[in-house]
Amino acid sequence: AAVLTQPGGRLAALATDAGLRVVAEAFADRGYGDDGRLLPRAAPGALLTDPADAAAQAVRLATSGRFGSLCVHGDTPGAPGIAAAVRSALADAGVEVESMTDGGGRPA
Repeated sequence: AAVLTQPGGRLAALATDAGLRVVAEAFADRGYGDDGRLLPRAAPGALLTDPADAAAQAVRLATSGRFGSLCVHGDTPGAPGIAAAVRSALADAGVEVESMTDGGGRPA
């Protein structure tokens, strides 16, 4: 089993200490500040609803080498279109996408 969390946080440290596999998670549909941290939800640019913007960010995040998981929130307006654009952009960029489950819906 894996714990998906933002890198460098308390949850990551606790999971590592407990001997669990930690996977650094990034968000295609959330804005990041210059410091690399998520913008507060109330801040301008905190939510990316344009599929092209989310897709471009997804490629930047995926190719940075810092993350092992990429999330699109299901409650983001237009989430299915965002997810499709992200998937297409990642494929175009040569980023291999893999499931985090064993095929039966259970974590790998």
